[in-house]
Order: sequence, then C-alpha cells, then structure tokens
Amino acid sequence: MHSKLLYINSLFFYILLLICQLSSAQEARHDIYSEAVDNINCKAIKLLLRGYDRPFTAKNIKYCAYNEIVGEVSKVQENQIKGYVDMFLALADNINSYKTRVPTDAAYDQYANSLEELSSYTVKQFTQICEAFRSPENTICVKLSQKALNLEADLNDVVSSTLAKINVADPSIMPVNANSEFATDDSEIEVTSSDETADTYNYEVETTANNTETTTTPTNSTSNSKGRGTSWWVILLLLGLLAAMIWLFKRNSELTEKVEDVEMLLKALTQKK
Repeated sequence: MHSKLLYINSLFFYILLLICQLSSAQEARHDIYSEAVDNINCKAIKLLLRGYDRPFTAKNIKYCAYNEIVGEVSKVQENQIKGYVDMFLALADNINSYKTRVPTDAAYDQYANSLEELSSYTVKQFTQICEAFRSPENTICVKLSQKALNLEADLNDVVSSTLAKINVADPSIMPVNANSEFATDDSEIEVTSSDETADTYNYEVETTANNTETTTTPTNSTSNSKGRGTSWWVILLLLGLLAAMIWLFKRNSELTEKVEDVEMLLKALTQKK
C-alpha cells in the first residue's frame, strides 16, 4: 500500500516538473529570438551610421540592446542633411517590433518565417535609407550594392545561428548573449579610401523633396496561430495528467488517513491482548 502511494506522489511531482520544463524551454527559445532581433537591428543601424559618416556613433553602440541603439542614434547632430536620424530611429523601432510578433509558445516555423521576413525587410530599408540622401556630390553609402550584400550575408548568419539554437529541444537552452556571439565587433569598421573618409560636414548637401524617402512599416505577415497546435496539445495533455494526479493525490491522502486509522486500531487491539 505504501509503495503504491509513494509511486503516485512521485508521478504527481514528475508531471509538475514536465510542465515547468516545457514553459522554461518556450521562454528560452523566445529569448533567443528576441536577442536575434536586437542583433539584426544593431548590424543594420551600425552600418547605416558608418554609411552616413558616423563611425564613432556606431562604435559607441557596445551591447546591441534596443535602448542603447536608440540612445546613441538620438545623439547624432544633423548638419546640412536633415531627416536621416528620424529614418534611423523609425527603422530601429520597426525592427524591434518583431519581438512581439511571435508568441512565446511559437513553433519553429514561426520563428523561421519571422526572422527571414525581418532579414529581407531590413536589407530593403537599409538600401532605401541610403538612397534617400545619396548623390555624386557626397560620400553617403559609398559602394551601396556591396554594403547591402554584406548586410544580407551578416543577417543570414544571424538567422541561421539563431534557428539552430531554437531547434534544440533542450529545456536548459540559455538565451544568446548579445555582446558575445552576434554583437558587431568594432574592428569590423570598414576602411575606405582617403576621398571616401573626408570630413562628413564638408560633404553633406541639402536634399530635395524628390530624393527623400520615408521608412515604411513592414506588414505583419507572420501568423500568430500557425504552428501552435502541437504546443497546445502537449500543454493540454500535461494539464489533463496533472488534473488526474491531483485527484489521485486527494485519494492518496484519504487512503493514507484510513491506513493510519487501521494501524492505530490494530495497535490498540494488540495492546489489549
């Protein structure tokens, strides 16, 4: 009798542990995804800052956190060319919004679709922002095609590494450290020719209304319901098992009390003999 009761108790706590591990794994995967969004944001904004001759501002972004990106970009003082700081900030905000577009219990496909969409959107917006103020008279985003290709390759690396981590079905997954693997190394600041690195203030020119483009907000094509069936079925199954365990635990308590009563009765009868 006691061995059966012990088995029921062990099973009850095992089910609770499974539910906790499932929740922990889901949160860890979403943390990894959020870190990837920050790093995509960081790579794009840093490259834009360098393209607009603001390498020192790019260098000051150390840990690729959204608040730090916004804080450093907001410090940029515009001169003859006006409006690009607002475009940078709008892009950073739109990229950061992807963190909430995927639910915590999302399936692998949802993470993959969201990151691939974000990567494509970021490269497109980077190109548009560069072209908005670029002209033969200044050094804004020199060799734009090559810069866009490099950014696309960097973002593909981020996406691939992130999805590999998300795909690991281990509850002990730890979030990616933003300043360890994906954080942009300041040593990666590209070296340009002497004519390309002339003082930015001498090269800035006023833009006309015709060459100014605004950053568009991406449409949310990632479904928040696609691929969630498996996770929900697992959770419902575990909750059903938990409910059964609670009922068994209650029965266990009742049986334990009855066993104790019988033991006391037997002890009393033995003493009388």
